[in-house]
Amino acid sequence: MWNKITDSAKTRFDYEELVSAFGEIGDSQMAENLLFQILLGLAVEDDEETLAAKLTSQLIVLGIGVGDGSMLELIREIRPAVVKEVLATKVALTGFRDGNDPNDVLVTVSSLL
Repeated sequence: MWNKITDSAKTRFDYEELVSAFGEIGDSQMAENLLFQILLGLAVEDDEETLAAKLTSQLIVLGIGVGDGSMLELIREIRPAVVKEVLATKVALTGFRDGNDPNDVLVTVSSLL
């Protein structure tokens, strides 16, 4: 289900640019993980500054330097494009929290995307 949401989000902005930003470190999953964390943070309604600080800290711990303000800029750039995916993430989180059947949650998420 999470792949369905992130795969949808990848089509809404220049995802290849994000991938290329992490290409230098040789980790093809980094961009996808970062996108998922952005969607999740927006779904739980973290404000952009807090989310950017969390993600920047996580990358620094991994030894990946991030320029001042670049994470906040990325979040602000893609946020308007991934509104449906943020909503789908909220719905999925709520569905799982409420104990709904995963297949039912997947059907609902799919209909949103």
